[in-house]
Amino acid sequence: MNEDKLKGYLLIVGIALIVLLPIVYIISSKIKSKELNSNGIKSTAIVQRVERNKNVKTRTFSYFITLKYQDYNNNEYSETLPIDFSEYRKRVKGQEIEILYDKMNPKNIEILDYKKFKKTEERILFYEDLIDFQNQLNPEYILDKLNKISYGWEIREKDSSFFINRIRQSYLIVKKDTTKYITDLIHNNDITKHIEKTDFMESEKMNVGYIYNPFLNIEKPKKNISMTVFAKNKIKGECTLKFYDQIDYKRKLWNVMSSVK
Repeated sequence: MNEDKLKGYLLIVGIALIVLLPIVYIISSKIKSKELNSNGIKSTAIVQRVERNKNVKTRTFSYFITLKYQDYNNNEYSETLPIDFSEYRKRVKGQEIEILYDKMNPKNIEILDYKKFKKTEERILFYEDLIDFQNQLNPEYILDKLNKISYGWEIREKDSSFFINRIRQSYLIVKKDTTKYITDLIHNNDITKHIEKTDFMESEKMNVGYIYNPFLNIEKPKKNISMTVFAKNKIKGECTLKFYDQIDYKRKLWNVMSSVK
């Protein structure tokens, strides 16, 4: 074989590898994910680190998360996984998240994907949901529908009008006159898209105080504050839909969606 032919063959092999390797990786990742979702063991991991690395040549970013967890024998592990931007945005150091790990190889892990594991939609609540809940006023119906929308909803003890989702850092208060959905800014992109589709026509000034944060283990301040927010409004049937931002006792900002009759 002469030198030119050898170079040609090597070039073809090189191109084939460039094309095939990503495909093989994607297929093997999907097989691994399917096996974990079928046979993996669920556990809770603690986020140790979330990082972003920039590729100077391509000017793109890669995102990684390092998780600390234990297997069923209480052996401790620390593993770093690649994640996408949406996952990167909602993870912080010290946060607890659920994972799946391989019993035979506990270092083989995956962040639990509730869409696959629980067959849920894993989305924010829409105004249509708020209106539906307000019309039903049935805690069992509401809880069942909430957990079809996203996993992790529960009714707060001794208050059947208060629903909370610690995984998604969101809560819902359903009453006959007003239904409120309060959610962390990690869902702000999804909220913004929904607000744009809702086509609000006007806004108004509202005076509000601190918003309640059920995820904080601190007492409510004795003295509340009064602040002005601009709420977007839209009339839909017998309901007035509202959207605004409000801060809690620690000055953290929350998205608020409400339906008022």
